[in-house]
Amino acid sequence: MKGNAQDADKLCAAPPPNWRAVLLFGHEPGLIKERGAALIKAWTGGDALSLVELPLARLKDDPGLLGYELHAVSLMGGERLVLIPDAGDSLTKMLKEQLADFPQTSARLLVYGQGLTSKSSLKTLFEAGDNSFVAFACYADEAGQSARLVRETLTAAGVSAPPPVLEALALSLSGDRLLLRRALEKLLLYIHPAETVTLADIAAVLPEAALDAEEEEMLRWLDGDALAAVEVASVKQADLIGRVRLVLRLILRLYTARAHMDAGLPAKQALFKLTPPVFFKSEALYLRVLQVVTTQGLERWIARLLDVERLAKRDGGLALRRWQRLVAP
Repeated sequence: MKGNAQDADKLCAAPPPNWRAVLLFGHEPGLIKERGAALIKAWTGGDALSLVELPLARLKDDPGLLGYELHAVSLMGGERLVLIPDAGDSLTKMLKEQLADFPQTSARLLVYGQGLTSKSSLKTLFEAGDNSFVAFACYADEAGQSARLVRETLTAAGVSAPPPVLEALALSLSGDRLLLRRALEKLLLYIHPAETVTLADIAAVLPEAALDAEEEEMLRWLDGDALAAVEVASVKQADLIGRVRLVLRLILRLYTARAHMDAGLPAKQALFKLTPPVFFKSEALYLRVLQVVTTQGLERWIARLLDVERLAKRDGGLALRRWQRLVAP
């Protein structure tokens, strides 16, 4: 059976009684492990002795081991869970042979298939089974899913945040569930005992993705270089969201440095506070830009970038035109 991705988190936390085998596959290892951890807790009740892990290498050396573990009876009573943490399509034939009478066994099966595609034979095997076999796709979180996770986590901790702050955090980290959760943990520790998150807090704790060669071009654009502005504005519609997020990360770095300057640090010392460190060849550009931008101006840029991001999901052509007018008026 093909699982509904929208309900995956809820169902993995409280799986239906008839589920016997679940495949979690896709390109987002953090999401696979998170949903897998929820299933393991639900099925074993936290009893480590009920869980048996069988790496693919062991199964290749001893193909009969899978059948033995699936049919074994727990010495302590209750159900057992067999986990295959690194499955690939080479496992399809072996599983197909072993799962013929699987619903009558006492064990449940959990399979991680990181990197499996929509054409995977292992995925097809699970989806072709009855409703006791389930396959869930685990792909990178969209910004909307990340925003929901951010809201739920902050609310559970008794912390509030204005909408622009929530969106900035979700957009900066959408795509990696584990990275987002770790960033939220750091954020909550950083602001404690405060009960409100600000843009400055986010800029201070976000694990910055390394800015590539486009960083210098973007800095020259912010420094007033008209040719650089044209280059930054020039982007295919399909790549617009990626470009917006790249600029947003740079703006957040500048915002962090400006916050330190507003607190009294000289520009160069404020620059040294950035993580990862500024590439030495870009220091002069950073310093020039920091002399002309203001905290309020950077906040307005963040709001504009978020507006383009939202519009791109509704009307890509209009968003692209707005982006081009915004960057290279």
